[in-house]
Amino acid sequence: MQSASYPKYNNYADALAQKRKKLIIRKVVLSASIGIILATIASYLLFFTPYFQIESFSFSGLRTVDQKEIEPTLDSIINENTFKILESLQIQQQKNILFFNTETLKERILAQFPVIKSLTISKDYFHKVKLELAERIPIGSLCFTGNDSVSCRYFDEEGVLWGQALKSSGSLLLNINDLRLGQENALRIESSLIEPILKVIKSLDDLEIRILRVEIPQSPIGDFKIYTSMGYHLLFNHESDILKQMEVLKIFLDNKGAGFLPEYIDLRIEGRVYYK
Repeated sequence: MQSASYPKYNNYADALAQKRKKLIIRKVVLSASIGIILATIASYLLFFTPYFQIESFSFSGLRTVDQKEIEPTLDSIINENTFKILESLQIQQQKNILFFNTETLKERILAQFPVIKSLTISKDYFHKVKLELAERIPIGSLCFTGNDSVSCRYFDEEGVLWGQALKSSGSLLLNINDLRLGQENALRIESSLIEPILKVIKSLDDLEIRILRVEIPQSPIGDFKIYTSMGYHLLFNHESDILKQMEVLKIFLDNKGAGFLPEYIDLRIEGRVYYK
């Protein structure tokens, strides 16, 4: 009977493997320790020293908005934290200029202040944030008179509404009365209305006809009236070709002469003029 043979146990190879394993573990532990130390130092430099802390905000371009009105929005951004662990440690992440979220600040300011048309935010490293703003220029006031009370707001050439205006804001501003119901909370005048209205205003100015006010009636939809200093008003509909209708009006008025004083002139149907 032959006995089975087994390979001899290599004590040297096993010891060498154990030594290598311990060496790898030591390297991993050392690397992790160094990483933790570096992360701790970086966190301390970022959040607990003044080297990257925002110290001031500068504003330029403000005309009607007070800087103090925007400061609460700045404070709300600074007090926010993206990482919950920083919040639990009472660390103001946004106070650090490297982490300060300029896009969020821009979105909130533009949403809260419609009068601000454009906003550029830049970081002046390492302690200052610059805000360059451009406010909208009002060309008129829109008054909602479809209910018991009257509320007026400014608007610009894009039809954006903001603020509180007087019912009569002076001869330099266009006055529009909106008699439609349910428009009080509108953020802007529809482009389908404001664009043709402004075209009529410009054309009437070229004809040296002064405008007293504009009125948007409850119905029919798309109609608007222009009251003039001549004693009559003009009727338009935004679906017609406004510029062509103004050419028709000029020819019509030239034919009628200076003494022509009707009650109204209806230009709602393209190529036609009705009057009373």
